[in-house]
Amino acid sequence: MTDKLLPRDVDVVLDISGCSAAEQTQWIEAWNEHHEFVKATFGVDFYPFVVGAGNDFSAFFQYVRVEEALKRGIGLEVRKGILSVAA
Repeated sequence: MTDKLLPRDVDVVLDISGCSAAEQTQWIEAWNEHHEFVKATFGVDFYPFVVGAGNDFSAFFQYVRVEEALKRGIGLEVRKGILSVAA
């Protein structure tokens, strides 16, 4: 949900639950090493996520701040949408 012509970034949550433990470790290490570069270079703020382990970033990115909800005249229970892409 944005009314910005050019948003600062795109938020991406990458579900790596189907990866082996070694592959998950590789994803997390790559994210840790390259996160800021990817965000600054491509405008993508991405987070690898394993269902049932750690923070659920998809829920975080759905949250609408109180100020934004008031500005738009929407209820605090409204959540931003998610686009799911499967390979």
